[in-house]
Amino acid sequence: RAVTTILRIAGPEHGAAIGRLVDVSSSGLLDGIDWADLGGQWVVALINDEVAGCAQLLPGRPFGRAENLCVDAGLSAGARGRVARLLINYSIGLLRMAGCQAIVGMVSADNEGFARALSRRGFSVIGECRTMYKGVA
Repeated sequence: RAVTTILRIAGPEHGAAIGRLVDVSSSGLLDGIDWADLGGQWVVALINDEVAGCAQLLPGRPFGRAENLCVDAGLSAGARGRVARLLINYSIGLLRMAGCQAIVGMVSADNEGFARALSRRGFSVIGECRTMYKGVA
């Protein structure tokens, strides 16, 4: 049976699920963040109306940013790969339509799967950096 994955701009109803996906990636540093107001900058992949993956898109010129690409680790390997590919391609299309000339983003050093998926779509490593965090609310 085919599984349908729907891609869309995230609404406030998706905030809690996005928060859980992103928090898994940040080791609890984001405790206390209010995920209710996403600012229209997040996209989600939905399977059976459940958030299976997300990405934060920040259009800019000349560079757009694609960040926080997360996929539900509870999905099968095939579903994780499909959701990641769909989110990456969707993100590229949306940022291209927004007028971005290039896309930059960070991939965790321990996430070789996403790095490979991005490399297959023409992304190149341009440097290594530290991701810094400070709550300001």
